[in-house]
Amino acid sequence: MKVIAEDLMSGERMIAATAFLTFVAKDRHKHPIEVPDVIPESEEERNLHESGPQRALMRKTRRAESKKLAAFLTTNAPWEPRSY
Repeated sequence: MKVIAEDLMSGERMIAATAFLTFVAKDRHKHPIEVPDVIPESEEERNLHESGPQRALMRKTRRAESKKLAAFLTTNAPWEPRSY
């Protein structure tokens, strides 16, 4: 998703926010189903499509790092000893 802001006085446009969303198509029994592949048409779409696997790898890496950090954190008060 791309959010574009526009200065109403000058007409200047800028990217205000971006996000990548994932949707899952489901059949009438609510089971995931395949959908036709995306066919990128513009240069922007081709670039986003081609860079998708790299973004997915980066998300997977960040998720793994977040899990490591969460495993390290405790709910102990600072004066309580940490149990390993």
